[in-house]
Amino acid sequence: MRQGKALKSIAAVLFAGLSASAFALTPGSGTWVKEQNAFGAKDAYTYVPKNPSPSVLAGKRALMLTLHGCVQTASGNVINKKFNWEDTAEQYGMVVIAPTVPSGTTSTRTYSGCWDWFGANHSRSTRDEAILLKLIDAVKARPELDIDTNQIYVTGLSSGGGVVVDLGCVAPDYFAGMGINAGPALNTPGTAGVGSKSTRTAQQVANDCKAYAGNYSTHLQTQITSVVNGSNDTVVDPTHDWTNRDGMKLAYGATTSAGTFTETKSKGELFKDSASKVRVSYIEATGMSHAWPAGAGGSGGGTYVDYTHVNYPAYVTKFFFDNNLRVSRDPNTTTTSTSSTTSTSSTSTSSSSTTSSTRGSTTSSSSTTTSTSTTSSSSTTSTSTTTSSTTTTTLASACYTASNYAHILSGRAYNFWGFAYALGSNQYMGLATTLTTTTLKKTGYFTYTVGGC
Repeated sequence: MRQGKALKSIAAVLFAGLSASAFALTPGSGTWVKEQNAFGAKDAYTYVPKNPSPSVLAGKRALMLTLHGCVQTASGNVINKKFNWEDTAEQYGMVVIAPTVPSGTTSTRTYSGCWDWFGANHSRSTRDEAILLKLIDAVKARPELDIDTNQIYVTGLSSGGGVVVDLGCVAPDYFAGMGINAGPALNTPGTAGVGSKSTRTAQQVANDCKAYAGNYSTHLQTQITSVVNGSNDTVVDPTHDWTNRDGMKLAYGATTSAGTFTETKSKGELFKDSASKVRVSYIEATGMSHAWPAGAGGSGGGTYVDYTHVNYPAYVTKFFFDNNLRVSRDPNTTTTSTSSTTSTSSTSTSSSSTTSSTRGSTTSSSSTTTSTSTTSSSSTTSTSTTTSSTTTTTLASACYTASNYAHILSGRAYNFWGFAYALGSNQYMGLATTLTTTTLKKTGYFTYTVGGC
């Protein structure tokens, strides 16, 4: 009799351990799964990584909404390596949603297959914004995914890029970061022709974004933005990208250059706010036309997808993870920075606060960033070498002795098929229950090893 009760107790504990898997980032299928309810979109696909121990922040998953451009679809141009999200999603444990523009046309959906970015009068409860916010609500509500609401991002190409800035402004409380790829400037009229230059100003974008945000405008204080475009884009003129970039710089109070960098056949610049927090990134893909820069590793995306320039999914995800202002960073680290600059110039060196980007290159690691920039024109040549940040991280020695179940709930371990594994090191710990006790030593930001204390 007692033995039967004991077995029932053990079974109950085992079940409790398995039910805690949401806290341990239950691995997904590593495939794109079609959503049963797309809330008005033609369809939508969700990718949940199969990696059981990804590089997550705060022990929870990020969520990325990615939007295709005109004449594209999620199945035809985005999923299955076409936009090249899969490897990045696996690395960061990030869930990715790829919807397709709703069927049919509306008074504002002038071009077939375009997202409804046109003109003004955007809101959280109308047009494509309402559809996409409902889709995000449905996915983030699934407990087994363990989505962190402070790590929700949105990216998109062309008309999708236009809706990105619409969404980021009407719902800044949803989106910690937005990635605008060749998107029309905020509130560009629907009568604007293909290839036309932006008629909006940066100040108008900043003012309209804040007006759209309304009661949620304080969330703009912790939002970040990435803008990317091809230098040879003749569909959405680069002036639209510059206007969105400079508008968000004004909205965030981030008008100071934080250095230049290079990616594959691309160059960029970062901008920081008065607190020296990086808030805006801008990339120009040299020689690229109107396209999503998927980078090497992707394939099959067809028209308007490029595989020869920056791997934008990898870049923008790292940018979001590195600079997210809404996630509490590991309290066991301290950071110090030093800065030194050496430069030589034949005539003059100018800052890049204008609408065009500074040319430059950056080689970076987690602790040191070195950049070399060269600006040339018919009258000016300058070369500079900058060590912009040397960071030393001191990890506090910390050991934790607790049940495997408690380790899982605290984010020091994860549950995989009823067994506990140490976060980061993936070391086996035994059953994921309250009956097994393990000592874990913290050896990295999100890495623990068994014993050693």
